This record gives sequence, C-alpha cells and structure tokens, in this order.
Amino acid sequence: MKSVFIVYNSYKDTSVKLYNDIKNKLKKLNIREENKENYKNADFMIVIGGDGTLLRASKYLVDENIPVIAINQGSLGFLTDIKTEETFEMINLFLENRYNYEERNFLELNVNNKIFYALNDIVISKNGILSRIKKIDLFSNGIYVNTYRADGIIFATPTGSTAYSLSSGGPIVHPKLKVTIITPIAPHTLSARPIIIDGDDIITFKVLENTDDLSITIDGQESINFTEKNMSIKLSKKKIILVKPENRDYYSILRTKLKWGDKLC
Repeated sequence: MKSVFIVYNSYKDTSVKLYNDIKNKLKKLNIREENKENYKNADFMIVIGGDGTLLRASKYLVDENIPVIAINQGSLGFLTDIKTEETFEMINLFLENRYNYEERNFLELNVNNKIFYALNDIVISKNGILSRIKKIDLFSNGIYVNTYRADGIIFATPTGSTAYSLSSGGPIVHPKLKVTIITPIAPHTLSARPIIIDGDDIITFKVLENTDDLSITIDGQESINFTEKNMSIKLSKKKIILVKPENRDYYSILRTKLKWGDKLC
C-alpha cells in the first residue's frame, strides 16, 4: 500500500477544502495518509498552498528522497505551479508514472557544526530601518571576493533566484545549475553587483563593524543569531524532487508567472 504525507495551508478555507477532497480521493485509491510523526514512511508528498507553504514543507524533505506534488493555492505560485483544476489529473498521472520532475538543491548554512537548510535563500541583514549599513568582507574558499557596504547580502539557490534575490537586482538562474547567487541588498555603491559562484565553493565572511544588530534569516521563515565565527554557506548536495506536468517547462513558468519577455507597452 502506498502512503502520502500532506502539508496544507490550514489558514485558507480553499486549501482546507482541497485537502479534504484529496484525502477522500486517495482513500478510495487505498493510499494511506501519514501524520507528522510518521512522515518518513510516505512514498510521496502533496503540498497545498503557496510558495511559502512549500518552503515550510521542504524542511521535512531534507533527508527524504520522495517526490512532491505542489498545488498552488497562493498568489504567485512559482514553485507550487500545479493549478487547482489540475490537481486530480496530476495525482492520477503521478500514480501512473506519467510525469516529469525537477530536482532542486538546498543551500546549507553551517553554524558551529549545526546545519540549517534553505530552499530559496539565506539572508544576512541589518535589523530595522534605523540600523546603519554594514561593511562585510566576503570570501570564497578562503579567497577574498569583495567588500560590500550594504543593508545585507542574499545568498540564493537557483530556485531562490526568482525570489528576494530577483527583487534586489539579482539574475534569473536556471534551477539545473549547481551554483550560488550572491546579491547585495541596497549596496552603497553602483559597482557592487551580484555574482554567481560555483556551488561547491564554501562562502565565509567577516563583518567589519558592529554585529549586534545583524540577523540571519532562512527562507524568510526562521531567524538565528549572527556569529561570524565558524559560519559558512555552500550549495548542499541534498535536494527535493518537484513533480511537474509533462507539458510544462521552466521557461513557460517564467513567462506565465513573472511575465518574462512581455512587452512593457
């Protein structure tokens, strides 16, 4: 008997309704639903909500190599790109092994040998609008890269290149590439541009001024205290598997969701 773990946005009525409809459908197909305590027993996962719901659900998948059917119940739905009306057709196609998939790497933050994982980005930033800009030395594999005077720095995966990094002037990067994107936030010089480095490079940094009002956020959902000692970032070998309809590709999602290539006037 196959089993599934379902994560949904419990604060949204439409997501709750769709969850109940899916649960009833899977029960008829003799597919068991796993609870949070037993999610590791699941053969696949279904996520119902927006991209934020998928980011939250992704933390269950760091060590689990199972496919994810991500159904959009949010606004943009760049990651959760399966439409609500496609839900049951997509579930049937998945169960018949008629689907495409994409693998997306996590970003790995090591703080004193404790590992945190981000699907989109890890952000070092100042706290509050009254905090002064920061001066941060950046190193890749111990080699000096640049000194940024900015409100902070975004370290993004290719998946996260269309999120906060893009809003801060970063590039769009295809998710198949094994790279890390470094994007300064509101830099104090026009020459401080984003850079893409090899995903295997280990990034370290040194803050040249007061670090008391700095914070680190992980996928915009978790915050930890900043400490530059024994802290590093790199692209992780761990990944999630996103189920995709056979007729959908990355570029069509860019055009549909971000209006990429549309005429401005």
